Amino acid sequence: MFPVKFKSKIPHTESYPLKAGEVSAALTGVPQEDFLKISFWHFVQMRDRNRRVLPLVTVAYSRWHVDLTTSSDWISEGWLDPTWEISISAVPRTLRHFINSLLVSEALPHLRNWLEARKDLHGRFGRDGIRVVFDKQMEKLQYERTE
Repeated sequence: MFPVKFKSKIPHTESYPLKAGEVSAALTGVPQEDFLKISFWHFVQMRDRNRRVLPLVTVAYSRWHVDLTTSSDWISEGWLDPTWEISISAVPRTLRHFINSLLVSEALPHLRNWLEARKDLHGRFGRDGIRVVFDKQMEKLQYERTE
């Protein structure tokens, strides 16, 4: 199972739409498997019930350049190493089951393909990512590129 790096406490009215085990099972065997970490986040601004889309899952890669102003502590503590992170955002508890079924059947296979297409990215400088959001009006998932 991929290690859980962080997990925010959430109110009883919300729930995380995926469990670490579901993500790990669906993405086992991807080229980045040894580097993936999972974080569960709760952001106050994401709880706005009037928002049309709910952010659900983000998979991101980053590796920063070392320059003259880079702290030696950052280097020694690994802050500039290549990182792969899966971030999962809390959703209203009433939508958890429906969103979970969409994520398991559609988004996780899509994320697997996205990771496999980026098998040569590890170690390169830069950022790349994909975000899965839920459109509440259309009741479907959408995919956005992040940088």
